[in-house]
Amino acid sequence: MPATHHKVDVIAISGLGGHAFGSFKERDSEYMWLRDSLPNDIVDDDDGLPVARILIYGYESTIPNSDNLQGIEDLALIFRRRLVSLVNTPTAKPMILVAHSLGGLIVKQTLLLISKSPTVEDHKLSEAIRGLVFFGVPQAGMDVEALLPIANDGPNSSLIESINSGSKALENQRQEFHEYLETRDLEIFCFYETLLSPTPVQNENGKWTMDGKKKYLVTKRSAIDCHRGRETSTHACPIPSTHSGMVKFSPHDHNYDVVRERLVPLARKAAMHKAILEMTELQTTSLAPNEARLSTDEQQSLIELLEFDQIDTRIRSVKTPVGLTCHWILQTVQYKSWRDATMLVQHHGFWWIRGKPGAGKSVMMKYLFENSKATIIGAKVISFFFNARGSILERTTLGLYPGIIRTSL
Repeated sequence: MPATHHKVDVIAISGLGGHAFGSFKERDSEYMWLRDSLPNDIVDDDDGLPVARILIYGYESTIPNSDNLQGIEDLALIFRRRLVSLVNTPTAKPMILVAHSLGGLIVKQTLLLISKSPTVEDHKLSEAIRGLVFFGVPQAGMDVEALLPIANDGPNSSLIESINSGSKALENQRQEFHEYLETRDLEIFCFYETLLSPTPVQNENGKWTMDGKKKYLVTKRSAIDCHRGRETSTHACPIPSTHSGMVKFSPHDHNYDVVRERLVPLARKAAMHKAILEMTELQTTSLAPNEARLSTDEQQSLIELLEFDQIDTRIRSVKTPVGLTCHWILQTVQYKSWRDATMLVQHHGFWWIRGKPGAGKSVMMKYLFENSKATIIGAKVISFFFNARGSILERTTLGLYPGIIRTSL
């Protein structure tokens, strides 16, 4: 992939006891969807070239005969260092984190760590992470009964116990993460398993085999718990597979199609967020006369990245007032005072309208917007209409920014 096409990083982290590469590879095959399919699905609209760099991250979490004492916070600190190394480069890109099982708990702990850090590099990292894709992440714990005998009271048994259902550590993390999400415009997709998983059992020769009783290792409730009660078919989606198999897709796999339909737009939005920041810098930074500016084609490319399918959906759906229904507001002292001060550039204040749901605020605002475009001479009138029932871009500041920047150009 040419460096000029690199617009987003997709970083995958494996689960408990998983191999960084093997966890996402089809069984008994060389096919690995992160390497063989996903890059060809996240492409530039103009030339069809890949724009995503796919990275995998592994860590030590073997269960039998382990001498490792590290817990979730230790693993998160190491993962944070790796991510910081990516943002501390001139070519840093927005990130989408894809996590399976324990990997998702490490991701959550990493986000909590950087949210409490005052350093510039952690702030940059926090801003760079634009979305999460979780597969079977035991946010309220998982069934580890069959795993504890394998650890055999070794140093790593504390890690396994910490992710058990009812774990106090996970409950604390869950509460903190809910509060964290209230301060962040972060889109999350949670996939949950729907098939029972085989569990390990020790045979008469002392060898561990996967012939034990089948169980749901991570329940639906546990897997989608980060959504704060919001269970939608878009953001919480079943994968008809076992806990381990839910990230092992085959070529032309319908389950991969379901994941792709959510992951690809998320990556595109992350790239668009980067374009918004670059466009904002172009508008607010005064360049020296001899400093190189972006070419017209480069600027147009950035502008196109600001577009999304539903950008004008809400304003188009707002009805036009009947007759002179809204005409009265133009005659009010409050509106005239605000309008006149605006035309004379005497203030940059807001004129605020509030009312009960369904009272007609959107109809009123559309009327004022159209009237302002026609009557406020010499001023650029920009707008963005939020849609509470729409997509993430329609109801958050992630859509507001490209909306107002596009209409201001």
